[in-house]
Amino acid sequence: MKKFFLRFLMAYAAVMLVWASWYFLFRSIEAEFHATQANFWRSVENRDWPAISYVISPNYEDAGGYTRETGVKEAQQALGGFLTLTVKDELASEEVTRQPNDPAHRALAVANVKLRLDGNGVGASRFVVSKVNAMTKPWIIHWEKTGPWPWDWHITEIHHDELFGTIEQ
Repeated sequence: MKKFFLRFLMAYAAVMLVWASWYFLFRSIEAEFHATQANFWRSVENRDWPAISYVISPNYEDAGGYTRETGVKEAQQALGGFLTLTVKDELASEEVTRQPNDPAHRALAVANVKLRLDGNGVGASRFVVSKVNAMTKPWIIHWEKTGPWPWDWHITEIHHDELFGTIEQ
């Protein structure tokens, strides 16, 4: 029984080593970006404010004048009344570019995302759902990867023409 348990642990360790090697070393930059974006929307659904604040860059600033601190605070007020919240994101387009021969593995991404909210709550939750779902144009989300790890992706700007007006690209 002891030999079986040791063999099992060795096999488990080998499988985890292969998985970790793939996850950290061989996964494409696009796959990292998609996983990070999916985790961000899951954090929004769960209203996990520390995780949301971590994903938003300390340099965040948008056309509405929001910074990371003011944007998260405003989102807490807007989404705080929800008892349940589901975010359905449809990626309209994306552009992911890696800096060639960059030892820091930096990258940039711009995602155009159509959002739909579904949820129940108190206060302004119905207004928030109707306002977001009435928007016809996609949200433009700018991401930046600042290091070699999958968790180094950060949002540098979120824009929506119907909220902040059109921007020159």
